Amino acid sequence: MDFIFMLTRNDRTIEDAARLVDAACELGVRHIGFKDVGVPFASMRDIAERIRRRGGVSYLEVVSTTSTAVVRSLKAARALGVDRILGGTDLGVAARLLGSLAGLS
Repeated sequence: MDFIFMLTRNDRTIEDAARLVDAACELGVRHIGFKDVGVPFASMRDIAERIRRRGGVSYLEVVSTTSTAVVRSLKAARALGVDRILGGTDLGVAARLLGSLAGLS
């Protein structure tokens, strides 16, 4: 069984999330996630890069609710190069922005 350590509190990515990536990896955690809200894009980029450098699997959870915000979050996920996207509300938009959803789970 895999455990996903989420760098979040109250449905938002926490401010010191990037620092906690190193601490989680030191404990052997390899699946690490964050949300699409709570920190600016530059912070999300730092989080994703740290997870990648440490050999982890990155997860971005989309908790945005408006169509515009979901599109923005999916584009951010693509730009960040995260390994997995959780959540979202529109498979058609996701397929258009991310490519084929075949084989994704």
